[in-house]
Amino acid sequence: MGDGKHKTISTRWKEWAQKEPIWAYSALACFALSMAGLCIHLGVLGGLWRTVGLVMLIGFDALLLGITALRKVWWWFAFFTYVTVGVIGFEIASYFFGGV
Repeated sequence: MGDGKHKTISTRWKEWAQKEPIWAYSALACFALSMAGLCIHLGVLGGLWRTVGLVMLIGFDALLLGITALRKVWWWFAFFTYVTVGVIGFEIASYFFGGV
């Protein structure tokens, strides 16, 4: 499996899933549920379900980051942190500069 260079994202996933299947698939489930929360949040224009979607998105993303940090799979932790910070950054930018 080498020195960690020149690997695709799917190769990194396969290596982690072979080493720690329970943790890797738990993280994958959290990612999938977080994305489901995003779909609910964006797809429902108001009310309780939109809030439920947002709570799912944030909660499962936090679990995902927790699992990757706990298991010390730093490449995955960095990847999902980058995605999370990017989304938060664009939300803030949209709020302040979206009308310009």
